[in-house]
Amino acid sequence: LPISNSFIGGISLSNLLDRTFETNERGQQKIADSTLATTNVFKSDGAMGDVRLSLSWVARPWLRLGIAGHAITGDNRLSNTQRFDDSTRFAPLVDTSTVTYVGTAVSAGFELFAGQVAGLAGSYRKGGKLSVKNGDETIATANVPDRMTISAAFLGIKGTSIAARASKDTWTRMRGLGSAGLPISDTWDTSVGADVMGPRFASRNFQLRGGVRWRTLPFGLATSEVKEKSASFGL
Repeated sequence: LPISNSFIGGISLSNLLDRTFETNERGQQKIADSTLATTNVFKSDGAMGDVRLSLSWVARPWLRLGIAGHAITGDNRLSNTQRFDDSTRFAPLVDTSTVTYVGTAVSAGFELFAGQVAGLAGSYRKGGKLSVKNGDETIATANVPDRMTISAAFLGIKGTSIAARASKDTWTRMRGLGSAGLPISDTWDTSVGADVMGPRFASRNFQLRGGVRWRTLPFGLATSEVKEKSASFGL
């Protein structure tokens, strides 16, 4: 939303942390003199979202500055179901609840350009308090993760962009929301990519795109972190 020649406001919604999963486990339940076979299903459906209200300032043709406020919100719908194999005699047992996330953060960033040749951008988000509520009751508190990001792009070849990005998230600031043994770690997320002018066909130029990414996932195993590599290609 343009405010003036030098100021632009914006609002965005992005996913901070998805919490959608389901586990199934076979078990047994003793009722009176009978031991019944069961299937136990625990399911979580929901996520934390980041609603950001931002303001940017074009300080110079080669420099842009920005600040933003973040509202961290969302919920998880939890259900625990026990189904009996003998469904004709025993109805399933279902326990459901909903937890809500409430948090805040602030951030600032910049974009710096060297003519039409290169660009550099960076940002820092400082997380505030984060709480989990069940109705009006606060059941756990922690902090929104901090994030530091730096990006660089080379634009010196006509029709071509080559860029690299790295960011660090301090997910351990959320440790208070989980159990004492929860394997959680701070993570790095790094990517490199290019958008290159390709062959010309029927009076149009094709753009060729490709990239690779390496990152550590915030929640790992008890003995080690979980790392992920991915690649993307486009035409």
